[in-house]
Amino acid sequence: METTTTPSGLLITPDTIIPIPLGDHTTIHEQVGGWFDCVSTEGIVGYVHDEGLLIGLPINPVATALFGRILVGNCVVYSSVNAKGKYDGDSHPLKANDLLRIVSLAEAYGLWMEYRNTTTDAV
Repeated sequence: METTTTPSGLLITPDTIIPIPLGDHTTIHEQVGGWFDCVSTEGIVGYVHDEGLLIGLPINPVATALFGRILVGNCVVYSSVNAKGKYDGDSHPLKANDLLRIVSLAEAYGLWMEYRNTTTDAV
């Protein structure tokens, strides 16, 4: 019998977004490529490489827009509130409205890049 894991979070890389299951400390460490730091906004928590800026990781445009600060490298994103809507210090599966917000940011970035590339080519 094959089992499937429901995606609970997102791995936002500088180039793509990948659905992922809820992970522990070791999993997050592997996904961001080293020790990590935590950023948060409106019910969402993100984990990013602790020294990403110092070691020159590429800017992550979607994570930067989501958290309102320059973020680089991979960003693991989960909900920071439990099923009752309360912050308890743990990571939880993303809510549908949070997923929509992140996808909207990614789509907006993609449209901006398409526009930028067409206007640059025309010059």
